[in-house]
Amino acid sequence: RGLQGAVKLWDHRVDDRALVLATLGSAKKNGARCLERTAVTNYTYDKSSDSFDIQVSGDTVEGLFHVHKLIDASGPWIDKTRVLGNETGPAIVLPVAGSHIELPAFLACSTLLQARVGRFFFVINHGDRARVGTTERVVSDPEDIQPTEKEVDYLLASLKRYFPKRDFKKETILSRDAGVRPLAAPASSPASSRRSRWSPAITALFCSTKGVVSKSTVEQCPLRSMSCARL
Repeated sequence: RGLQGAVKLWDHRVDDRALVLATLGSAKKNGARCLERTAVTNYTYDKSSDSFDIQVSGDTVEGLFHVHKLIDASGPWIDKTRVLGNETGPAIVLPVAGSHIELPAFLACSTLLQARVGRFFFVINHGDRARVGTTERVVSDPEDIQPTEKEVDYLLASLKRYFPKRDFKKETILSRDAGVRPLAAPASSPASSRRSRWSPAITALFCSTKGVVSKSTVEQCPLRSMSCARL
């Protein structure tokens, strides 16, 4: 009732593991040494030599690496990584969680709809399932994110608005998950800087006074996923 139009879309899922392995394979071909399951525990900057000492700890390697350039591409963990090197200054990214649910497929094609609050959400078909999302909430720690009951209720209610004759219940949910997008940190506060969810993707580079380059690809479209690698 009152529907004036809709958007028909085609989308594909990304195999996160395959994407990371492909990136590692490309890096190795170009002479990089890749360390999996290895964390940076701290790093220091030597101004006289304009270089860095990076302390790492992992399953197969532990020790100190001396490098001339340091690139922080840790996505939503960028600011936490900066703390390891005693970097100062305002936050670079604003970690925003988005939740999704999967239901038995109920549409002939994927589509994009608008919730009552004005936010867009999608229904993406893949096989016999329909993936529905997304939500948006600022999180302080991107490490362990799970969908909240409030978010699940919001997604089900948004579906019910467009398909009132369908029986969307929590019991019919096949799976639920949540991810984190590293949006660019606002100049003032999250509440006073509401960006359009349809602004283009931006690859932002920030250079600290120590010369650490922090790279973040900001995805504000809910249909795109963000791949982050810790280098």
